[in-house]
Amino acid sequence: MHSFGDLVYMDMQKTGSTLVSKFLQDCSSLEEVRFKKHGYFTGERNDRTIFFTTVRQPLSLYKSLFNYGCDGSGGLAKRLRRIGKKHLYKPNNEQFNMWLNFILTDGGFELGFPEFKEFAHLEIGMMSFRHFLMSVSKPLQRLRKCENFEDVKRIYESEFLHDCILQQENLKADLIDMSSEQFPQFFDQDKVASFWNNTSNDTVNASKSGRGLVLEMSEPLREVFVTQERLLISCLAKL
Repeated sequence: MHSFGDLVYMDMQKTGSTLVSKFLQDCSSLEEVRFKKHGYFTGERNDRTIFFTTVRQPLSLYKSLFNYGCDGSGGLAKRLRRIGKKHLYKPNNEQFNMWLNFILTDGGFELGFPEFKEFAHLEIGMMSFRHFLMSVSKPLQRLRKCENFEDVKRIYESEFLHDCILQQENLKADLIDMSSEQFPQFFDQDKVASFWNNTSNDTVNASKSGRGLVLEMSEPLREVFVTQERLLISCLAKL
């Protein structure tokens, strides 16, 4: 969570959040209040504060996480190696599908991160879970009241924080639109122009192992993937 008082960015992992936070620090006319990387919002929503987040196609998120692990990075990769799953991290499509199958089934819930395991019964995938955490106040408390996915969906829709959603695949254009058209009162336009004049179009750090690698999900995995990631998929469909 990156708060500038009347403007709050909820920074989901692997969605260009490093770039967005730097953009806010360099270009916002507001003072930075708090920065807790990927932190949850636990306060009360008010009409004055503008919330926004970034999202990305869930399959791209899994690919990025896999490539990150192939580089030897990330907590998930370390946990998988600890239980003898190092062989899943080889940069080819066959290994990606083996890794994805493991993550979409029990492996993801057991090893994703501590909070995730608690909510395995809700049938919500890792990326939709991360999106939920960035999208409602006191998300873990809300999830503990849920008995099934329909409860998750109801809370998500009724308590949704965001006034604006930016898509990683179109991040530069979305940031320009937000800062210049939707909420220009929060930005110094000269600093916005300078930022983009000095920023490469390569807006997201590329994985070394992932460069040039084509990864595709196998058809047998598609049904479980769509079911688990339906929350994030439905969000993207509205953009």
